[in-house]
Amino acid sequence: MKVRAFKNRHLEKIKGNSYSFLLEAEGKKIFFSGDLSAEFSDFPVAAFQGETPVDLAFCELTHYPLAKAEKILKSIRVKQLYFSHIGDWYESEAGVIQREQFIRELPYPAAVAFDAMVVELH
Repeated sequence: MKVRAFKNRHLEKIKGNSYSFLLEAEGKKIFFSGDLSAEFSDFPVAAFQGETPVDLAFCELTHYPLAKAEKILKSIRVKQLYFSHIGDWYESEAGVIQREQFIRELPYPAAVAFDAMVVELH
């Protein structure tokens, strides 16, 4: 297995470094964002550049507004994406409406991850 770490800036001035990770094994790629900065500018687009798309991505949805993420998330090459670490606002009535609209507008399948979820890669 190959693991690549990408430095994030979430709380870097307070707690130090945080990271996103790209895992590669047996021809598959899985990405985990870790906590990101409020402006989403530390999302590691480089993890999605390459000859083949990322098979599965998990992206936190707590520390940034979706408007900041829109251009980047619509541009990445990924087969499917799950939002995890859902912030309280995105669980509110207005937040659910916004996140579900956003998910429908992505150019690939996306959903919200849930506890005990199982995803199979083929």
